[in-house]
Amino acid sequence: MDTHGFFVSAVPSALSRRFLKKGAPRVAKRNQAEREFLRGELEFSKETWRIFRIMAEFVESFERLQHITPAVSVFGSARLGEGHRFYKLGVDVGRKLAEAGFTVITGGGGGLMEAANRGASFAGRSCL
Repeated sequence: MDTHGFFVSAVPSALSRRFLKKGAPRVAKRNQAEREFLRGELEFSKETWRIFRIMAEFVESFERLQHITPAVSVFGSARLGEGHRFYKLGVDVGRKLAEAGFTVITGGGGGLMEAANRGASFAGRSCL
């Protein structure tokens, strides 16, 4: 779904390519472990516990965020800068959400997510 540039699904792959080119340690470490597993170099019994580590991250996140209500999550392109009309729209959306009493939650990236955070800040409301 693409509503005025928000909810763009291509952002994660673009970010992944950027981090892989720079060799970010966390991404490189995870990819190395995956390569080792696929080559059969990791013990399968240890890798089967991975699902529980992932599940624990979800549970911890839900516990931390359960008290932040009401909230709206905003996703959008990180490629649009301050001069773009959708950036200005993002600031307005963030401000109006904040004025309506919502906490704005974004991925913390640039572009439209930054715009929504900026709008919420202008309205004096917290954002994550």
